[in-house]
Amino acid sequence: MIDAFFFVHAGLAITGAAVLFFFFRWRGRGYAAEPEYAAVVSRFGAGLGLAFVFALPVFQLFYVFTTPDVAFDSGVYLLAAALVAVAMLAAFVFVATLRSPRPRFAARSFVLLLGVFLLSGVVDVRSMANANQERITLLTLEAEKKRAEHEAELEALIAAGRGPGIGEEVFATTCMQCHRFGERLVGPPLASVLPKYQDDVAALKAFITNPTKKDPNYPPMPNPGLSPGQVEAVAEYVLERLAEGGQ
Repeated sequence: MIDAFFFVHAGLAITGAAVLFFFFRWRGRGYAAEPEYAAVVSRFGAGLGLAFVFALPVFQLFYVFTTPDVAFDSGVYLLAAALVAVAMLAAFVFVATLRSPRPRFAARSFVLLLGVFLLSGVVDVRSMANANQERITLLTLEAEKKRAEHEAELEALIAAGRGPGIGEEVFATTCMQCHRFGERLVGPPLASVLPKYQDDVAALKAFITNPTKKDPNYPPMPNPGLSPGQVEAVAEYVLERLAEGGQ
């Protein structure tokens, strides 16, 4: 709502500045031929601009004080202060135009109001970016918390003696993206590489925990990022499945 009021007032203020600029400065137009009409136009444009530009600092300060702190940093505060300063300077220019017997500062008032629009847009974009970054951080923390809770549940299930079920779950959600028992995917068929680990489960767990490139015909295996309990469960699962002739 504050943004709507701000842009309505800013739009009317820049309309007044545009009246001055396009009547007195655009393509060298002057006021000598019709001084009375020029005076009316000058008073109208400066009066319109002055009437609405005074409210812009109020709206901007209200926006700053009512917006959550996460949307602001020192840069946003400096930009908001610059916007207020430029708006006040534009107000003084309109006052000077009204007090002058001849139209003055037409181009300056127009440029200053364009600066107000530019600064307001930058303030909005930067404050939204800050707020979105805070939201992304919170979502990331929440995701990490849920992941830690899930891993804790898996560890508890493993400790309770239900490892095979957990191993199957880990294999289905992590390992099957690259591996099958009897089929070549990104990695080699497990049926062809697991036999060497049948008598050395510790070596298999060490490899899953910290994979190293062994076969030049396949890309290196990325670290799956499994917990020690998950590594133990999936190692036991794949070896049991191999012993059963799994495919």
